[in-house]
Amino acid sequence: MEHGGENLGLHEDDIYDNLPAEYQEYFEPENTMAGNRAGHEFATPLQRSNNSKGGFGFGYHNEIENGTLLFVERWIPSNPPDIDGWDKLKQLAEKKDWPIIVSARRGATSILIGLNHDKMKKVIDSIIAFLDTISKEEHNLPFLEAAQEIYY
Repeated sequence: MEHGGENLGLHEDDIYDNLPAEYQEYFEPENTMAGNRAGHEFATPLQRSNNSKGGFGFGYHNEIENGTLLFVERWIPSNPPDIDGWDKLKQLAEKKDWPIIVSARRGATSILIGLNHDKMKKVIDSIIAFLDTISKEEHNLPFLEAAQEIYY
C-alpha cells in the first residue's frame, strides 16, 4: 500500500493546498518515523513540538483503518488528558458522536473525525468546522483567534 492518500484520491498535500491561506499558516508537515504514520500529517505548532497542551492535525494514520482513514483530530499527548477544559471537550465529543481515541503507542488522546469524502470542498469545510467547534468549546474563540493566542 502506498503511504498516505496517494492511492485514495485525496493527498495530504492537496488538502493543505486547498485550505484557506489564513489556516495554512498554522499547519506544517509533521513527518514521523516510518511505520508510525501513513505518509505525513499536517499539524499545529504545539502538536509538532509535543507540547503538553497538544494541538490539531490532519492526514492519514496507519493505526486506524489500515492507513485509509483521512482524519482531523484534536490531539492531547496524555491519557488521561491533562488539559484545562477536557471535561467540556469530552462532553462535546459525546454529544457530536465523535470518537475519542487513545493511542496504544504513546498514551495520547485524540478526538478524531473521519474525512473520507469524495469532494475536496467537503473535506476542507469539515476540517474548518471541526477546528472552530473544538476551539470555541475549549477557549470560547474560533480557531484562528485561539491559534493567534498560541493555544494550539
